[in-house]
Amino acid sequence: MTNLADQVSELKTLRGDRLRIKKEIETKQAALNDLEPYQEMVSAKVARDQLEEKIGMLESDIRAATEDYYRVTKDKHPLPGIGIRVNHDMLYDLKEVEEWARVNAPAVFKFDKKSFESVAVDLKAPVTVVDIPKGTIATELP
Repeated sequence: MTNLADQVSELKTLRGDRLRIKKEIETKQAALNDLEPYQEMVSAKVARDQLEEKIGMLESDIRAATEDYYRVTKDKHPLPGIGIRVNHDMLYDLKEVEEWARVNAPAVFKFDKKSFESVAVDLKAPVTVVDIPKGTIATELP
């Protein structure tokens, strides 16, 4: 038990060191916040973020307009640098496809461990439940 007590003591010391360094960083950050070059950098980052948001919105609008244009014209390249990539998706009734696959493609069904374990005991599946101890450490050590 001595080794465990030594480890807990070391952990408490390290956590204290972490708190001290965190406060030191906060103090230095506060001093940095008052410097003009730092404030200029923060302003530049805000301006960049605003531009990124505007760019994202405009790109979204351009994609939507390009898709609308394609639906009408079937032209995949309305302007240089602007295009359409056609992706394929499948539409089907899930229940109908599941029934078909159970008969025609049983290999496509995959065992879902998490779902099984959540119902295994209630369904009286052939499982054994074992207790596995796991150590915990309080946030605040005495």
